[in-house]
Amino acid sequence: MDRAKGDVDFRRFEPALAPRTLQLASGPQTLGHLLFVESGKVSGERATGNHAWQAPCLAFLPGSGQTKLLIEAGSNASLIGLARFDIEERIPVNGELLGSILSAEPRAILVERRHMARLAPLLAGLARERDEEAGDARAAAEAFLTLILIETCRLALPDHFMPADEPGSTNLLFRFRQLVERHFRSQRSIATYADDLGITPDRLHDICRRTTGRAPLQLVHERLTREATLHLERSTRSVQEIADTLGFRDATSFSHFFKRQTGLPPAAYRRRTRFTGDEKRGTFAATYADWP
Repeated sequence: MDRAKGDVDFRRFEPALAPRTLQLASGPQTLGHLLFVESGKVSGERATGNHAWQAPCLAFLPGSGQTKLLIEAGSNASLIGLARFDIEERIPVNGELLGSILSAEPRAILVERRHMARLAPLLAGLARERDEEAGDARAAAEAFLTLILIETCRLALPDHFMPADEPGSTNLLFRFRQLVERHFRSQRSIATYADDLGITPDRLHDICRRTTGRAPLQLVHERLTREATLHLERSTRSVQEIADTLGFRDATSFSHFFKRQTGLPPAAYRRRTRFTGDEKRGTFAATYADWP
């Protein structure tokens, strides 16, 4: 069923003694879902694979296909379904990039507890207004949703832009980020990215260098490394399975790549992060906020 503008597609899961399941069947307007895991753990099953999201984190679930969610006992989570008009009307500046993340494969970012503490009252406020029957409850719910989307963009989207005196470069950098987000697992060449953008590899290299101080390949490798650390820290997948997921030909090539990027082989990184705990994880925590 189509959702009218102004309606908020929101579900709140308070901690319960038993696990709960939810089948997400997106409507024709649904671009994707934001899943906020404040405590506990939520798992997802899709035709393309299974996922697990440990609190505190934010997961992006595409609207295409079906997703079965398992909210484990004791978990606190919130789910927001978004249509394109939700994003375009509330966050016109970053809406295109957020939409591209939602329409890609499922992914998650680790959220620092201080940031989740800022999101929690907004999610609770949205839940409260959704249950109210007062005439202004709908407007209040929309306001809470706008604030949540702004916070989501601050956490998930890069905040470094091209100088104002570089016409056209800002859009090219945005498009490069979109392409990397969609294809970083496929081990594409920089020449392929540049071709998709309609520019030369040298031009792409110049844009990235002058804006971020890093070459395009380095940015792609950093994104790939952040995804690898997420799997190593939060999943029980083997190194071989992670290598397959990230497009490496075998576990050895993945291990060599990961060690060059972090100074540790994958198995050693996993042991260290599990030994030291959340507060002392490495510098490659899988957050999108500082990429690039």
